[in-house]
Amino acid sequence: MQVWLPGLIVGILLVISALLMLWSHVRTWQSRRSDPEIDEADRSFWYRQYIRRMQASGLMLLIGILIPLGDSLIPWRKAPALFAIYWMFVLALVGWVILLAVSDLVATRAHSHVALGRIQRQQRELEQEAARLRSTRNGGPSHHD
Repeated sequence: MQVWLPGLIVGILLVISALLMLWSHVRTWQSRRSDPEIDEADRSFWYRQYIRRMQASGLMLLIGILIPLGDSLIPWRKAPALFAIYWMFVLALVGWVILLAVSDLVATRAHSHVALGRIQRQQRELEQEAARLRSTRNGGPSHHD
């Protein structure tokens, strides 16, 4: 088995995964961007999420290209310093993808928490309105002590 083959396989898998994710992010953003029911605060969140995810997926695509290139083009025995610098750069890109993923997780969690609070407030308001309507329909507040 060729020593460059595992790097090529990993690279191909990363490129395919990244392309699918990029395609998915674009489609999702297009549907959210044109949805009239989404308010501006949510649309702003979705846009920032789209940018983070496009950046992470684009970097995954780049990493998928760099892995087999570095594996096959840089002879580590003849140029160990270049080999080390190259792979430190690739690892720095991987680290940036991880930071983007963590920031996306934190931002999504915070946004979900705010959205859940908004839904709970709306639910309480609707429950109060329903109670008021029941009271009005039944001839006033009930006094069952």
